[in-house]
Amino acid sequence: MGESKQETLLKLVVESESERVVGIYMLGNYAAQIIQMIALAMKAGVTKKNFDSTISINPTVAE
Repeated sequence: MGESKQETLLKLVVESESERVVGIYMLGNYAAQIIQMIALAMKAGVTKKNFDSTISINPTVAE
């Protein structure tokens, strides 16, 4: 895999009381692939705490 020097911006929109993720903004390569998985998690009621406690794998296909 080649090295990618491009930056990606990710912003979660969180409902303050429950910390439930209610939206996401993402700019960068492969954003559609990643947002698709986050949308599924949002339907399941994912919270910010869930994201904070998750260790991501690296590298991924999207990278």
